[in-house]
Amino acid sequence: MAQDNLYLILGLFDFSNSLESDPAPEQRIAQAVAAVRPKLSQRANRAGGDPAAQRALELLKTVNTLNMPEQRQQVFLEAKNIVEKSITKQVKLYAARGYILTGEITKIAQKVSKQCNCAISDADVRSRVHGVPVKEQEEGPKGTELARPKSYSKYHGQESKLKVYGHANLYDMLDPGNTKVRSVPTATWRAKAEAAKKALPNKVNMEVSDHQKLYNLCIGTAFKDDTSRAAYDEYLAYESLMSILDEVKEVTSVTKKLDSALAEQYIDRLYEAGAKNGHPITRDEASGYLLWFCGKSSILYMPPAEHADESTLPEPCPWCGALADPDAVNCSSCGGRILENCPQCHHTNRADVHYCGQCGFDYTNLAQASAMCDEAKSLAGALRFDDADQLVDQAANLWPGFAEAKAVKQTIAQQRTLVGPSAQRLTDAVKALNLIEAGKLYDGIRRRSPKFENRELRDAIDAGVARAKAAMEAAPRTISSVLEAYNACHDYPGLAAALAANPPKPVADVTVRPDGTAHCMYVSWPASSSKEVSYVLLRKQGSHPLDEHDGERLTETSGTSFVDRTVEAGEPYGYAVVVKLGPLSSALTASKTVTVLFDVANVKVSPSQSTIQITWNGIPGTGVVAVWRRTDHAPTRPGDGEQVTNVVSSGLLDQGLRNDVTYYYAIFVSYRLANGRTVYSQGVQCSGIPAAPPEPIDFLFAQLQADGSFTLEWEVPEGGEARFSYTTGDLSFKDGDIVAESELNAQTMPLPITATGDDTGTFTLPDDSIYHIVAATVKNGQAVIGASATVSSRRAVEITNITASGANAVVLFDWPEESDRVLLAWRTDRYPASAEERGATVTSVNRRTYDLHKAIIVKGIQPNVPYYFSLFARLGSGDSASYSAGSNRMFSFGKASKATYHVEVRKSLLGKIKSATLVIESTDSLPEMELRAQMGVIPAYSNQGLLVASIPAQNGGGTHRIELPAGSLNKGMFAKLFFKDLSIYQTSSLTQAAGTSPEIG
Repeated sequence: MAQDNLYLILGLFDFSNSLESDPAPEQRIAQAVAAVRPKLSQRANRAGGDPAAQRALELLKTVNTLNMPEQRQQVFLEAKNIVEKSITKQVKLYAARGYILTGEITKIAQKVSKQCNCAISDADVRSRVHGVPVKEQEEGPKGTELARPKSYSKYHGQESKLKVYGHANLYDMLDPGNTKVRSVPTATWRAKAEAAKKALPNKVNMEVSDHQKLYNLCIGTAFKDDTSRAAYDEYLAYESLMSILDEVKEVTSVTKKLDSALAEQYIDRLYEAGAKNGHPITRDEASGYLLWFCGKSSILYMPPAEHADESTLPEPCPWCGALADPDAVNCSSCGGRILENCPQCHHTNRADVHYCGQCGFDYTNLAQASAMCDEAKSLAGALRFDDADQLVDQAANLWPGFAEAKAVKQTIAQQRTLVGPSAQRLTDAVKALNLIEAGKLYDGIRRRSPKFENRELRDAIDAGVARAKAAMEAAPRTISSVLEAYNACHDYPGLAAALAANPPKPVADVTVRPDGTAHCMYVSWPASSSKEVSYVLLRKQGSHPLDEHDGERLTETSGTSFVDRTVEAGEPYGYAVVVKLGPLSSALTASKTVTVLFDVANVKVSPSQSTIQITWNGIPGTGVVAVWRRTDHAPTRPGDGEQVTNVVSSGLLDQGLRNDVTYYYAIFVSYRLANGRTVYSQGVQCSGIPAAPPEPIDFLFAQLQADGSFTLEWEVPEGGEARFSYTTGDLSFKDGDIVAESELNAQTMPLPITATGDDTGTFTLPDDSIYHIVAATVKNGQAVIGASATVSSRRAVEITNITASGANAVVLFDWPEESDRVLLAWRTDRYPASAEERGATVTSVNRRTYDLHKAIIVKGIQPNVPYYFSLFARLGSGDSASYSAGSNRMFSFGKASKATYHVEVRKSLLGKIKSATLVIESTDSLPEMELRAQMGVIPAYSNQGLLVASIPAQNGGGTHRIELPAGSLNKGMFAKLFFKDLSIYQTSSLTQAAGTSPEIG
């Protein structure tokens, strides 16, 4: 044991040095003891103690024995024996396959070094490998990593809920015991989840809440569509595969070795797990996962060089995924047919092939036919025999001669004969809420067919009867509780008598108001004097309804009004209301017969030069439009004013009008009634002013400023007022379009402009989104669309760095995705204020040019000259393009400007500092700076010490004198001046003036 040997405890062991040749072995040993003892003491004193450390500390008490050469030699040989035994043990483990790899030599050296607390080299191990060849170049196979699927986090958190209620997965929760889940369509699983969620009890507890969440997971995620289901199956397969691999780790935890026979069993299980969970893998993939896991878990395993003949190996069942012998006809796990004869040529194929191997017949319908048969069994169990028969017939059509369809058909026929017509009566009784009768029918079917059970149906019957019983037994009994009982179970004993004692009273009258503009009838009635009632509204064309079953039933409502939007223009209608209390009805109350005359709808007026165009819609085939106009007021009736002749069914074009005169129109629709009389609708009024259209605004330019505001320039339009709007959405208008001002306002927001001239102004945006600005010329309620611009206050692109390349500057940045072009502008005196500033040098590049270097290269940079670069992203395209906020960075080859500084102080007679002045000598203008100071030592960083003063930018070179705040400096302080923007140091120097001291006083 390493803890029993002083050489190993002290880390002194080395195959090539027993310390005998060391000039001062006692000193080496003393140094080792001093280094090791504290560490051992710390381990020994931990909670619970460390026996090995305690044993080593005891042995250290005998360290003086190593002062004798004979004793040192003996301890060295013991250590050597311990280390060599450890090496031999590891070599045997790795050499079990008949050779050892160079990489494994390294692993052995590392492992023995750690175990024995000494430094063992690869050469030490290699010299002790005897009788086993070492392969220098070969590397063992790595296997294939089993990657965690993207859907893992979505489903893994639900595992605990499923396990609490005994569900293996979502499939097992929805249909326990179904071994053929793969053949069931995704839509069926989703329908099962929806039905199960609907059947949950109304009373919410933890179990109900958990299942509601699980059913929602099925409906909205796992079984949302085939793609979502495939992701869930991938997750299940991953969980199953990892469970098997974890078992491998447990089984080999002692030996750390996996033999070939056991490995083949695990490969079969992995192969089967993938198929069972709807995510099939090949045997090679299963072998690769096993090899990867063994390597990851330090389990010794080497796959055989030759594989068994795959034709003799078991294959997954097409229906449930369980492994079956290659010549098996039926699956021993689910009973499904593995081999299925082709309906066309009768050749035998596996059920999961896509096409017949002999004639090419399409086998993809087989799985669908099998799923239909399974669903038919479920429907038959719920006594839905007709639906079940229909599904089986469809399955037989999909796969002619399908044996499973024939067997299910016979089963359905037997159940139908056994149960008889009671099944249909049971279904009808449940639908009608005659649940007492339904309960008797259910029990009768169970007596004749003991295998019949529909738990969901039985629970629904019992729940309805229980609710009715509770309502009828409530004290005191009210009409509300009687109605509650009726709504739960129509045939509950005693209900009929309780309801008959409170017959519903009819309403007093029914009022009908036609609305030709809205194309509807407004029907209303006063409330009945009876409580807890509903109202049935009836309608009849030509006359009013005579009883509850005469005419068309429009609605049953607890309210006292209804809007009938299904009427036809010019047709007479009568309405009636019947008051309902459960199954009881009042006498009928009818209205007079009323006719609605539709007016035109969605009237739009578009004036232009000497012309007014009016459009509308909503005219029925029986109506004829007639229009009159005046210039003094709107016409009030047909014939009032001058009739417009150029009228069609959808609008009119009134030409030859005087510009800048208001024309008033009244639009009527005439109808010919059944008695031959012509009547007119109420009419719709509108007006317009024909005028020469104003000129559109052809020029619009917006530019972002340093403070986040924008300047705006435009061309002053002729004949109208300039208006500006903005929107974040796409503009639906084009340059030159003429639209109603109201339509422009509905689709955009007004842009407030602060005028700075006749054709200039400023504005700000609410945020840094990308906005589209549109200019319009407005006159007489019409807007002529002009130029547009795309703007944003966002810095859409950022200079990340500027580097030198020869005499060139390389401007690095990431391409802005919302832009198709960027622009780089620069000056040598200051940063450009805008992308297109006069006096700035500009270069513009597109994405293709950028991709060549992932940068913009500026050639011919002069040394010792500051370059102020600004990078802009173009927003929008064409005439509407604008530029984002600029990203600024200075660059220079060498120091473009130099500055020195010192602090002058004036003292009192007693040596106290009365005032101080910062004196700066510079070759050029200076940016903002900060003077900092601290006692006893010069501030090394720009955030060290006290901030004495913030120095504003200084224009021009020369001497700059800045008076410092009184009392800000004391004797013994050291001061230093810093550029506020640290990037300035790339192009400028700022140093203490020669011959001066940073110390104050």
